[in-house]
Amino acid sequence: MKNLLIQVYRRLPFPIKWVIVHILLLLLRPFTSNLNIWNSFIRIKHSVGFQRVLRRGDTAVQAGVDWTSPPSYVIPIGHRIGKEGTLIAIEPMPSNCERTKLELVERGIEANT
Repeated sequence: MKNLLIQVYRRLPFPIKWVIVHILLLLLRPFTSNLNIWNSFIRIKHSVGFQRVLRRGDTAVQAGVDWTSPPSYVIPIGHRIGKEGTLIAIEPMPSNCERTKLELVERGIEANT
């Protein structure tokens, strides 16, 4: 049943997905105070947005590689634009830069740092 729902959701057009995510956020807000739950929903909402905009071979810029609630958007954006694309990630904090490098190495992703 879960797989069927996921398949149906993936085939929906973007505006309908956007509405579904917002309705879920509104319905669940009174019942949750856990920040981790909201981080998950916010990441889903944003990932739906950049998947609509970015295509293979595009150039993307991410200002601030936030690892406070992993995973950062660097990995999914990188997968979305592929090897043909370019991702420029700007991060002033050395600890976040190191974390990003480690994540890229662990996942076997080539990067020019």
